[in-house]
Amino acid sequence: MSTAQHLQLVTDTAVQETSVSMDDFGVWFGDSCIISGVTAKLPARGVSVLVGPSGAGKSTLLRAINRISDDTAGLAIKGSLSFQTEDIYAGCCDVTELRARIGMVFQKPCVFPRSIAQNVLFGLRGVKLTQAQKRDIVESALRSAALWDDVHARLGERADTLSLGQQQRLCIARALALKPDMLLMDEPTASVDPVSARTIEALMRDLGKTIPVLTVTHNLAQAKRVADYVMFLCDGQLVEAGAKDHMFSKSALEKTQTYLCEEFCDC
Repeated sequence: MSTAQHLQLVTDTAVQETSVSMDDFGVWFGDSCIISGVTAKLPARGVSVLVGPSGAGKSTLLRAINRISDDTAGLAIKGSLSFQTEDIYAGCCDVTELRARIGMVFQKPCVFPRSIAQNVLFGLRGVKLTQAQKRDIVESALRSAALWDDVHARLGERADTLSLGQQQRLCIARALALKPDMLLMDEPTASVDPVSARTIEALMRDLGKTIPVLTVTHNLAQAKRVADYVMFLCDGQLVEAGAKDHMFSKSALEKTQTYLCEEFCDC
């Protein structure tokens, strides 16, 4: 069986309902090809994890899914990328609406110099809401981000008074306040302490019960703990994708086994 046939078999058996579908997808910045030829389907529920060495194109792929790189000079897209059957790079796609539907959490927490409550509501600032509705949204989002118990008596305080781990959970709450259909997370535990990291891992698992979560990580132990589905990128190309049990087994491709078990890649 060829590599391509093996990959297709793994992908087809691992995913029934899909959230994101990519067909020969590629991203260029000027003459630099960052990603090319990626064909994959992500599950409609659960936690999908993007792994691969630095420079493999993981963050670029993540950012392409909610079109956060649209204003980058020289950006060119090849192939297709669909979210819930809609080609998001088609001319009819409403980018503002797309970014509300697909939330994004970055490696370093980015809080605004406003109160904790105002940070949660930031994405809804153009929506007319009663004070009661605002309170309900703030509480619901903070509870979903496992932060309510820590901050419920401090909602009027500035967000930058929180610890880094709390700030990252606040960023997650801000994304969840928009009730997204998907959540993207770019190394969300890289800048926080181990206790906060485990809390965020538990959050990912919990959120994956209702919406698809796609996260980038260099921590392969973390990938094994949180993933339902794994995509292995190397040198801008998808090496293999499949259910966690397959990817962390001897039935995976040799290159996949080498990277996931030995943390070495010869790309």
